[in-house]
Amino acid sequence: MDTVQLQLVYLGMYKLHGYGAYGSGSYLDPLGEPGRFLVGALARLPVLLGGLVLEVPADLWLAGEQVRPALVGVGLLGLGMMVPLVRAAWPRLSEDERRHGRWLFLGAALSLLPVAATFPSNRLLLVPGLGGSVAVALVLVDAWRSRARGWRPRGVAAGAAVLALMHLVLAPLLWPLMTLAFRQGQAQTEPTLLTLERELDYSRLPQQRLVVFPIPTPTIAMYIPMMMVTRGMPKPLAWWQEGWRAAPLHPARRGRAHRALRCEGKGPPCSLTRGGPPRHGGGGPSAPPAGGRAAG
Repeated sequence: MDTVQLQLVYLGMYKLHGYGAYGSGSYLDPLGEPGRFLVGALARLPVLLGGLVLEVPADLWLAGEQVRPALVGVGLLGLGMMVPLVRAAWPRLSEDERRHGRWLFLGAALSLLPVAATFPSNRLLLVPGLGGSVAVALVLVDAWRSRARGWRPRGVAAGAAVLALMHLVLAPLLWPLMTLAFRQGQAQTEPTLLTLERELDYSRLPQQRLVVFPIPTPTIAMYIPMMMVTRGMPKPLAWWQEGWRAAPLHPARRGRAHRALRCEGKGPPCSLTRGGPPRHGGGGPSAPPAGGRAAG
């Protein structure tokens, strides 16, 4: 069975058993919603390229929409710099270097496509980085060889200097900073985890859908179910995080339906829908499904 057949079998089982995410603003299903995936990839792929070529943290995507155009621009700049540098170095590479470079570069490019289904993050660059690091290394090695031969084109030397600065100097410095950022995010979710440990009935939780209203760090909150498991807490039947805004919301009953809730606060109105995840934009009275529980 060749690689294509294995991929087709995998995709068939993937869809048959209902795996994956659908209808999310963060995770886009390439097969179920190809249009949204392609539109999202137009911005996400350049950001990933910025992390791959220039070591700019793609995780800054989560900082907000105001920084995303700059991240896209940096990624396109990095691609526009790397392609001429590799082309300039290519004739001076050995045949063995060119042979391995072809499949590594192709593999790096193709491996970027599936990870564009979610929000950009440097953690997605493990496989693309195998080919990307080779491209950077070939440019740096070629620049060093040219220096040894006494022939140093200014463009190649300048590009190689930028890559050396980003990959050999700044990248190691970013490791502790990113570690501190993640530790800070974990500290911000600790009060929420303590609240869940105190308020939830562990015996019923595996049969319950947990609805969580906006908390201080919404982007990190989606990892709370996994953090609950690491703390020995049972996993809920579903984890519905209402909204991605930090503004405080106040759930209030609507009408006579005792389970009807409406979130009131700054921003667009939201409601808890029967039989589905929370929705925004008003509509008629709605309620969490049977067996659900709201937590804030």
